[in-house]
Amino acid sequence: MTKENQFSYENVKAALEAGAISPDGHTIFAPEKYNEYFDVAHLEVDHASVGNGKHALFDQNTGERMESCLGIYNLSFMFWIGEQLGLEYPTMGGRGFQAQVIHKAVQEWVEGHTAVELDVVQ
Repeated sequence: MTKENQFSYENVKAALEAGAISPDGHTIFAPEKYNEYFDVAHLEVDHASVGNGKHALFDQNTGERMESCLGIYNLSFMFWIGEQLGLEYPTMGGRGFQAQVIHKAVQEWVEGHTAVELDVVQ
């Protein structure tokens, strides 16, 4: 992947199939989740754990509460990828629902490119 071709059909399709583009609106992922497919350094943020419950941060491997972590909030990534691809999607009331509609729009973008390419081949 180069910065110039990160939004190519081939790269976006591969990222979607590999799970680098996922419909998760809640998780903060390590940048390595995206690095093979996208230049995401500008999305990295140091997140602080706030309070308890759904606002607290937990280590996915140990389950221990963390005070902070460096990572990419997947919903921010989803908004960014949607903007870069010029996608249209509805505004939803929840983070998870919002990530899901953007993910669906990305899938439809990939499927639309596939259909166009098949028409040309036939």
